Amino acid sequence: MATYTIAEYGKMLDKKAQSFIDSKGYGQAVSSVLADVVVRIFEEGKNSNGDFIGNYNTTKPLYVNPTTSSPRGFPTHGKNDSGNKKKTFSIKTREQFKTTTGHKTAWFPSYRAFRKQIGAEARFVNLNLYGLLYSDLRKGLEKRGNKYVWGVKRAFNVGKVEGAEHRFGSKGKIFALTSNEHAKLNRLMAINLVKILS
Repeated sequence: MATYTIAEYGKMLDKKAQSFIDSKGYGQAVSSVLADVVVRIFEEGKNSNGDFIGNYNTTKPLYVNPTTSSPRGFPTHGKNDSGNKKKTFSIKTREQFKTTTGHKTAWFPSYRAFRKQIGAEARFVNLNLYGLLYSDLRKGLEKRGNKYVWGVKRAFNVGKVEGAEHRFGSKGKIFALTSNEHAKLNRLMAINLVKILS
């Protein structure tokens, strides 16, 4: 059995620690947990406390332009005509009147109803209407020196992350790791560290 001075043993541990940081296992552990985070946020709609991120409004009506407001098309219609492009409804007079141009927007009783109409998740907030934030976060893992950093790379998604945390963060952080995700990361890293130290 080899004998080491404290200084030699410390250097040997430093080398092994660097081997762990440079190993595929370290990156795979981080990537595996990141995949869980992305599923939690974008498919399950949950924050780091395990609660739903939020719920969509069910009471405030809105008009939506299908050419500028959605990646999916839908028919245009007013509040009272359900697709009849020859009539519309005047908010001032509360009467229907004929039009030859048809509608440019569609009326929905709520944002939740709009999401249902376009086939997007409507039961809970999942932050994945266009898929740009999802794509950015899924690919947002980088190794910098001895650390892995996760985040968005495109500037317009920074505002989305901050806005989501500001709007829905009172129930819990969205993009932080859950206690289970932390435990999984620690477990996977420990397994890989033991392999290197043995």
